[in-house]
Amino acid sequence: MENYSNSEELQEEAIEQLEKAQARLRKVETEADRFRGSMKRIALLPLNYTRYNIIIVSFVEQSNQTK
Repeated sequence: MENYSNSEELQEEAIEQLEKAQARLRKVETEADRFRGSMKRIALLPLNYTRYNIIIVSFVEQSNQTK
């Protein structure tokens, strides 16, 4: 009976670890989607934008998304 109990505990622990890994993956996927969206917006900026302007625009957009 003790082996069965240990087996159940191991299974529950494995499920918890899997759920945590899935949550981390969702978070990474969300960040990747946000990054890709930012890069698309930067690609659409007029060509006369300097690197300095692009950095500021990116920073402002990123700040707005975290609010």
